[in-house]
Amino acid sequence: VQRDHQTSEGLSGRTYRLRRYRTRLGLERAIGHGRAGGAVEVAHGRTMPQPLRLWTIRLPLEAELARPGRERVRLRFEPAHVWQQGTGGGLAAYLLTEGLSPGWNATWGVELERTLSGNLELTLGYHGRLRTAAPFRHTLRAELSAVF
Repeated sequence: VQRDHQTSEGLSGRTYRLRRYRTRLGLERAIGHGRAGGAVEVAHGRTMPQPLRLWTIRLPLEAELARPGRERVRLRFEPAHVWQQGTGGGLAAYLLTEGLSPGWNATWGVELERTLSGNLELTLGYHGRLRTAAPFRHTLRAELSAVF
């Protein structure tokens, strides 16, 4: 169980302060050569003195399977929902929700790390993001590294 409280300091050029509370309850379990876990995270943020309040609920799920010295696969899926009350938004809302939009959001990803030989490693990754106010965003990544 994790509980956070953050309050920003007033900065010149910024006419608001941010206050955010977050509670997270998570569980992780080892399964064979891997692990799986999930959590529930609830956050509430607001700006002061402006009347903007945001509530966020996230359900991050992760799994990892590994063959020691050979390969590792990681899977991640995180649905989230943001409720907004009041006017405003912009940078304050972005900071309070960590980039999520009001409404439903989801991020997901798959990553494969594989040792090809004694000093070569291949990493392949796919990550996606869906927000209510934006189209799907997909990212593919390939990396070949040599260790000497």
